[in-house]
Amino acid sequence: MTQAIAPSTIKALPVGDERRPRLGRSIIGSLLVAGAFEAFVFGVKALGPLGDHVPWMNDPFDVATSFAMFFVPLLVALSAVRVLLARRLEPLPLSRAAGLLRACRLLTAVMAITILSYWVAVAIGADRSAWSPATPGLIGGLVILTALVAFTGVELHRAGDGVPPPDVGSPGPDWFADALSLAQRWSRRLGPLAGPSSTLLTLVDRGIVATIRARPVTAAAALAAVFGLGLTAAAAQEEGADPVLLVFAVVGWCGMFVFLLVAGVYLDLVHLTAPALSRPRRRALTAAVVASASVPPALGFRDALWTLIGIDPTTAGLADLFALLAVVAVLAFGLTFVVERRMRA
Repeated sequence: MTQAIAPSTIKALPVGDERRPRLGRSIIGSLLVAGAFEAFVFGVKALGPLGDHVPWMNDPFDVATSFAMFFVPLLVALSAVRVLLARRLEPLPLSRAAGLLRACRLLTAVMAITILSYWVAVAIGADRSAWSPATPGLIGGLVILTALVAFTGVELHRAGDGVPPPDVGSPGPDWFADALSLAQRWSRRLGPLAGPSSTLLTLVDRGIVATIRARPVTAAAALAAVFGLGLTAAAAQEEGADPVLLVFAVVGWCGMFVFLLVAGVYLDLVHLTAPALSRPRRRALTAAVVASASVPPALGFRDALWTLIGIDPTTAGLADLFALLAVVAVLAFGLTFVVERRMRA
């Protein structure tokens, strides 16, 4: 059995290291639980006979569902890249192990927050008039899912305790570098197309990836805009063109923008090549992230927030909704900016 090695003496977990099996089980287990979570959440929401009779079918609880349905698959995909690069008969770099642990912990946190919102809905008896004989069975499924997510969190914590952190001075490849390495490995199996595929990947690295590393905030904003427009287009196919679909675009952009920035920093998606932001710009960016993060909850709790702008909920229209979201965002931006300046002082 391999003996534990001091963190300062290694940059990778060697083949046969006693910590690797538990680490692998916890990571694969979290991805499998994420699959069960997605099946439960999406299945209940998509099937009217089920979704119409659960306590969490409406806002504010449905806001958590709507974003979790996208965040969970995205985190699974990010994790899968590094899982596929980890081979049993090769040393596992500490940077890759740490990245996988962080991705799975964030994945577990997204699932846990969504499940917590469901339990709040159950506890307060939300939409009790719509409950049916199927509701207790769905709540039973929620009990099982809660147990699985809790077990996953515990296992990730135990597995992480045995893995030393990577050296800060040599963080290893970022996620984009790992994704390109995996793509290069697969391109070698394409026979005559291997050469052109490798050239294309090199151009992607020097073009798109280099641009993202140099302008990460702009890239996050652009990707979030694509996501918001995609939500709007999908809703338009089902409900037809309607000005209310603008809400999908705005709220979708805000939620994905915050997720991409926070997850990007936490998961080290890119090693930045952009110059460090000045202190005022850094404060403004933090305030903008908090303001964007306030918009989805404001939509979910709009019925309780109408008094902020003096509107009767029964007569509120689309313009009033945008005014409410704008007021909440501006207040969040201003409060965050003031707190940051006071903390600095």
